[in-house]
Amino acid sequence: MRNTSLAVLALALLAALGCQTTGRDILSVPVAREYAQLEPVDLGVAQAKVEEARKLGAAAHAPYEYFSAVHYLDIAQQERRRRNRQGMWDYAGLAVKMADVAIEAIPEEERVPSAIERAADEAAARSEFDRVKARYLEIDPAKAKETMPLFYAQATTRLSLAEYALEQGKNWREAAQALLEADALIDTMWHRDAEAGRVAGLPDIMPDTDERDDVAEDEAEEYPALDPILFARGSTTVSAADKGYLRGLAHLLAESADIMLHVKGYTDDSHSVSYNLDLSRRRAQAVRQLLLEYGISEDRLIVSFHGDANPVADNTTAAGRALNRRVEIILD
Repeated sequence: MRNTSLAVLALALLAALGCQTTGRDILSVPVAREYAQLEPVDLGVAQAKVEEARKLGAAAHAPYEYFSAVHYLDIAQQERRRRNRQGMWDYAGLAVKMADVAIEAIPEEERVPSAIERAADEAAARSEFDRVKARYLEIDPAKAKETMPLFYAQATTRLSLAEYALEQGKNWREAAQALLEADALIDTMWHRDAEAGRVAGLPDIMPDTDERDDVAEDEAEEYPALDPILFARGSTTVSAADKGYLRGLAHLLAESADIMLHVKGYTDDSHSVSYNLDLSRRRAQAVRQLLLEYGISEDRLIVSFHGDANPVADNTTAAGRALNRRVEIILD
């Protein structure tokens, strides 16, 4: 199951970059006293409302509200698993409120339900993965990172999560949900890109087949491979030596604002798929947080997490597992 904290962090960053709510008289993060004023809302009602917003294309027109609704719904589901009925009702209510505001932001003439449904089985999830991946690959990465890096980062993360779940063959339902979210994020990017072209004249993020120049491979700039950050078993603590390494790296890259840093978390195969995926996320987030503290700006960082995928050493030996418990930093 995807973890809420990453999503909430991404939404906070979106707000910091100026992605303001389009709703009126609604707080996306209520203060504590306001929770008691919320009407209890059944989880099924919230699920139906968020699904309605998705089908109507709310992600493209009101991304802040729509993705807030998605993540409030996720928290409500977590509260249900904790048997916290009041918490479930509260967050379900917030999900409904944000979904309603997102729907209201869609022009009446564009409220046409999408025919795309959540995959009903593993075969359908794999087919859907191919479709969403093809859409993702149509995006120009360099321009996407320049004009809307956080949407691109979230789409990358969701697609990565779906691919991992399908490769493991254990949780196609998680993949199906991640693909819905990735598709919605790509819709958002297409919509914002079209608006930017008409209103602000910003560069398109989609490739222009008529005007795009081909770049020879030998002209592409290549950056050196960096040493990975290694972790103890089950740990997310960055060692003092690696903190010094990251501080030096941040200092060297401080003036190179055009270089993006892709922070990729991994684990060995000692635990379950869901545990490893969450652990790899927390490791990547730990490294990301240090890079922020050392001066790398938020819009230059892309975070993804891959569990025990892509091992660099043999997981049957202690030495190999130690090398696989890592965070890689890729310069782009």
